[in-house]
Amino acid sequence: MAFKFKRKERVEKGVRRLSCERVEKALERLRQCENTEAIHGVRKEIKKLRAVLRLVQSEIGKKQYEKTAARLQKAAHLLEPARDAQVRVKALEGLSAHFKGEIAAHAFGSLHKNLREECRRETNRFKKERCVSTVGQIFRKLPSRIENLEVKRKGWSAIGPGIKTSYSRGRKAYKVVGKEPTAENFHEWRKRVKDLWYHIQLLTPIWPEQMAAMAGELETLGEQLGDDHDLVMLKETAEKDLDGEAESKARETLVGLLELRNRELRSAALLLGKRFYEEKPSLFCKRLETYWKTWRSESSQTQGEHPESLQ
Repeated sequence: MAFKFKRKERVEKGVRRLSCERVEKALERLRQCENTEAIHGVRKEIKKLRAVLRLVQSEIGKKQYEKTAARLQKAAHLLEPARDAQVRVKALEGLSAHFKGEIAAHAFGSLHKNLREECRRETNRFKKERCVSTVGQIFRKLPSRIENLEVKRKGWSAIGPGIKTSYSRGRKAYKVVGKEPTAENFHEWRKRVKDLWYHIQLLTPIWPEQMAAMAGELETLGEQLGDDHDLVMLKETAEKDLDGEAESKARETLVGLLELRNRELRSAALLLGKRFYEEKPSLFCKRLETYWKTWRSESSQTQGEHPESLQ
């Protein structure tokens, strides 16, 4: 169930296979939904499936894409409260670990307890309110649509436009946060980074070393932006929960640390983004097209050699 294309596999067949594998994995995770990690796993499979479909969005028809995307959005929405509750717990734990030694060990103990209780409540609610069966029904209906999926063009012509769009949107979002560094814009950039990260994972076999390095940079960038967004969510919750006079000092300390950590993460993300998105979309896409075509045409004797060695 490796999340990548196969060398001798038609793109259309690969898209169907990868999509069906994501559905199977999501259903497997859904059967383990007693814990929040399994719920997170289902959300990850939704994101991967969306990424596969976005890669060939222009080739499968607007109606087909939008209907499937709408079903996935509904499933993700049902999973969101439990997942977000878990995110806030981990964000507080991560913040405390980052500033260990600078704050008291249990400085935010009451908030941590409240967040953990909320996480348990949301996980139980997800299990009890037919959310599991509803999400399961959505996924069980998807294979019939996926198995009949038709990708109009073949080879790089089928995926090249999706790669270019993915990179272009991330590059544009990076430029937007440079001019307007709002939490919303950083979150939008994160989504575009994740799309390209998944697409690069799909293409890892075309030149493993190069693509793995690229995927590693995108993963780091995605984590920085993800941690930033999680801290924004934590700040919103903390300002509501720590609203009493007795908690004003804890709130002030926490908000100060959150803002400091957000600045650190955003600064690091902008530096990495500047390096990663310096290439023009047309050149980025052309380079990957060269890797792809060489990989698809190489014999078993040359498989594994990178394009420069074959020129």
